[in-house]
Amino acid sequence: MNNYKIVQSFWTKPFLHSIEKKKAKGGSWLNNEMFLISNCLSVLKLKEFYSNVELVTDDLGAKILIDDLELPYDKVNTRLNEINNYSANSGDIDHPIPI
Repeated sequence: MNNYKIVQSFWTKPFLHSIEKKKAKGGSWLNNEMFLISNCLSVLKLKEFYSNVELVTDDLGAKILIDDLELPYDKVNTRLNEINNYSANSGDIDHPIPI
């Protein structure tokens, strides 16, 4: 098993914004179920090869992926709560967010 640290992120604000505005279905996914299935598959496949998989998200993302789906992330960081005052439109954040 590889000792690299793998980090996945999920900021719920743009995902929910696209649903509310009916521009796209949850970040351009066919439907929300497909989005959730892809997240499950992604972390499960990563865990086959890497021992350290971390999720960086916000409180709602942690509720969905950790509390509801019980995905096996090794660490959960809700640092993306700090950017919820930004617009959900891409490009509005002009600096990196340290994790």
